Amino acid sequence: MFDYLKSKLEEHGWLLLSLEATMILGAIIGSSILAMNIDISKWGYVFFTLSSAAGIYVGVKRGVISLTLLNFYFTLINVTGVYRWFV
Repeated sequence: MFDYLKSKLEEHGWLLLSLEATMILGAIIGSSILAMNIDISKWGYVFFTLSSAAGIYVGVKRGVISLTLLNFYFTLINVTGVYRWFV
């Protein structure tokens, strides 16, 4: 396991791997908070926005157009959610 992580770090660097983790954790936390429909549910959109913004960067760096476009769309939707809940 550690050899796999070490090879990924050497191949992509800390920033890209950190942003991939941000994508995953942001989506998991954001969806969980929204699904609970509690007082802090509006913060789910903040986590979703961070996740999708990281997804844009990762998609561009990896050259994956579909990931980039999908996360660009998600960012627009999530910013709309942040605006609706916080403004």
